Amino acid sequence: MPIALATDDNPFDEVMEFLTGQRTPQEVIAYELPQSLVERMQVLREQNDRNVLGLKGRTELDQFMGLNQILEMLKDRARRELDQS
Repeated sequence: MPIALATDDNPFDEVMEFLTGQRTPQEVIAYELPQSLVERMQVLREQNDRNVLGLKGRTELDQFMGLNQILEMLKDRARRELDQS
């Protein structure tokens, strides 16, 4: 399932705003997920580890994991750009 588009009540809004702006490689490398998302992802992981995560929670966890993978790929690319300059 794709990551939800940003809306007024979407927890991904701050990330989407960051990703859609013009960012330097240094800004990309330094970027950290908002604490609220980190905490929510931790709760979902713990529920998943205890096998009490429902379908909705599993979908949300999958979205978080996909977002985290994208951020890591962007940071890797930014590091390579800095290494080449």
